Amino acid sequence: MADTPTVLVTGAAGFIGSHLCDALLAEGKRVRGVDRHELEDCANLQGALTHANFEYVSRDLGQEAEGLCMGVDSVCHLAAMSSVPDSITDPRRCHTDTCTSTLNVLQAARKAGVKRFVLSSSASVYGTTLEAPVVESVPTAPLSPYAAAKAAAEQYVRAFARMGVDGVSLRYFNVYGPRQERGVIPAMIRAFNAGRPVTMFGDGNQSRDFLYVADAVAANLHALRHQRPLGGEAFNVGCGHAITIRELAVQVGRVADKQPAFEQQPAREGDIRYSCADVTHAKRVLGFEATVRLPQGLRITMGLA
Repeated sequence: MADTPTVLVTGAAGFIGSHLCDALLAEGKRVRGVDRHELEDCANLQGALTHANFEYVSRDLGQEAEGLCMGVDSVCHLAAMSSVPDSITDPRRCHTDTCTSTLNVLQAARKAGVKRFVLSSSASVYGTTLEAPVVESVPTAPLSPYAAAKAAAEQYVRAFARMGVDGVSLRYFNVYGPRQERGVIPAMIRAFNAGRPVTMFGDGNQSRDFLYVADAVAANLHALRHQRPLGGEAFNVGCGHAITIRELAVQVGRVADKQPAFEQQPAREGDIRYSCADVTHAKRVLGFEATVRLPQGLRITMGLA
């Protein structure tokens, strides 16, 4: 067991982080999960907490990460503010939770001699672009503190890659799946289940590339396994197919066997108009390709498959 690799997962109690912990444990890895929550508030980790190879640490990484990476082979850093509206309301907290936490964990990783640092970034770093699907070479143009913080965190990963901590940034598009509490898909599912209209911000013609959570996890696993240095490079992690929010409501309704009704609200500040990934680079370099299509992912998310 001494040779079993240990992976530090920050944001472990969250939506994607908890799924990643489960997958790493299933692969036979040791996992040190870190989140700011106390153990009793970590419902997403119920499975992981029963595993002999899982260790949980409660820590606010925006304050410090000293010692967390000792004995760790690699880091998957997911801890961050997860909401664009929250970042607009409290940009300082967004900076602490996203940028400062990244810097703190990178410093701890460098001190401990960690081999690979995988940052969970976001397609929001692109801002509004007329290029669809968008490639990684498009300049970043954040529209919100959330997006700006993710872009800054990527730059820290690039800098530390030159300082001995080989890293990579995964720019997730719209991830969805079981355990997700916030986001357009869980909001739609709750509306259908309650017999309420679906809230539509703006005209509903915003396009999004929806990625099932197991595919987001798979991208992390591919990044961890990659044998050559990645040098802080960024990769799109999406399906490569876009759908409008209005069309999404129709698809969710089809799975729920209900016709959608809509409640119109003004467009939200910081929302991107078009979002679709060019996934060529991730497939060529990391060998990653999404495998779960939206209808199947929705059925799993809604407990029907």
